[in-house]
Amino acid sequence: MDQNPAWQEVNKQLNATVEFQIITQTDYPAKLTTMMAGNDLTDYILITLMAQNVTAFAKARAADLTPYLGGDAVKDYPNLAALPTYSWKNSSCVRDGKLYMVPISRYLPGNMMLKNTEVYDAEIGKDYVPKDAADFKRVLQALTKPQQNRFGMGPINNRPDMIAYVSAMFGAPKNWRLGSDGKLLKDIETPEYREALNYFRDLVVAGVFFPDGSNIPNVTGARSAFIASRFILDTQSYGNAWQDNWVRGPKQNPPVTPGSIVPFPAVAGGKALHHQGNGFYASTLLKQASADRIQEQLRILDWVASPFGSQEDLLLTTGVEGRDYSIGADGNPIPTEFSNTDANSVPWKYLTQRPQVAYWPGIPDYAKAAIDFEKAVLPISIQDPAIGLSTPTFDKLGASLLQSLQDAVFDLVTGRRPMTEYDQVISEWRSAGGEQIRTEFQEVLAANKG
Repeated sequence: MDQNPAWQEVNKQLNATVEFQIITQTDYPAKLTTMMAGNDLTDYILITLMAQNVTAFAKARAADLTPYLGGDAVKDYPNLAALPTYSWKNSSCVRDGKLYMVPISRYLPGNMMLKNTEVYDAEIGKDYVPKDAADFKRVLQALTKPQQNRFGMGPINNRPDMIAYVSAMFGAPKNWRLGSDGKLLKDIETPEYREALNYFRDLVVAGVFFPDGSNIPNVTGARSAFIASRFILDTQSYGNAWQDNWVRGPKQNPPVTPGSIVPFPAVAGGKALHHQGNGFYASTLLKQASADRIQEQLRILDWVASPFGSQEDLLLTTGVEGRDYSIGADGNPIPTEFSNTDANSVPWKYLTQRPQVAYWPGIPDYAKAAIDFEKAVLPISIQDPAIGLSTPTFDKLGASLLQSLQDAVFDLVTGRRPMTEYDQVISEWRSAGGEQIRTEFQEVLAANKG
């Protein structure tokens, strides 16, 4: 903070000192669990999908935001009121009838297959879309050149998004499939998902994934390796991740321009399917405090959620004029080499953020590329029918059960467990709490429908 003029200017305009305890994505779940179990709580607490016992923790330790943001009270915080309804709903900010959290809004298009345009277009074909799963394997094999330390796809460790992308290719649901009879079927229970994992396992055997995943612990690290051309394709999220690649990639030598490949079906001539994003990244919970303190913290969150086009948002996303950007003849900011570090890399957007838009300063082609992707995927996209639900068993076991299932799936596709144990994985998930979560979700969905 003491070396960052943009950070200092934000604090000045807030008339407050905001500091961050920045934890890596890999270490954050353990850090969060430790903090929730102790007494040393930060003012703002990032609650991710992997957090457990959130409802009990919120009721015991968090500020009830209902009096401040419920009903007409939210008019005091117009920028928070403008956050999309899906962000509030999908992130389960309401627990047992009370509002405990503010969502960190994200756009719905979800993950994309990102390509290194220069290499992909030259070696595979400009704007080429694989015809089916077999053709996609051929493309990955053609892009994989181990002797050049270059591979078709990024590493698979800690990357459930890759499994999800391939499962959508085969027509599997996002997390759950809701039948007309009101019954839920977990993705791993569907034949499409089983076929997708068999295919994924085949890709692993083919050696098309970047092998040195131990040095790339998460998707953020994967972006740096992607723009270094260590691999040519990767599944990444719409929005912040894509913007980061657009900012840094063209400055590489040779330059890397990120592009997207629209979804394609596993079977030629079939219907392509796309999994929507969650509409949020995580949620921000406030620890219990006096009314004045809570109002001050909500005022800060409201400021951080300032709308696109405002001076506040320009400062948060681009920095201080003169050092981080200049204004071009067309009125748009032109970022300097300091902008990404001074503004974009400071985690303001992980407190909360206004809805994402198809714009990024200094990258005139970004808006069209983003809109083209959106138009291609939203008509063929599906959402998890149980997103936003929170039930007792899910709140207690959902995160650990998800992690166990992800670990088992990676064991299957990497060969640490034989594919003959696929049914055993399903059985383990059901008996560990999955069946009870299914029952509770079905009851809630039936009640909501009624």
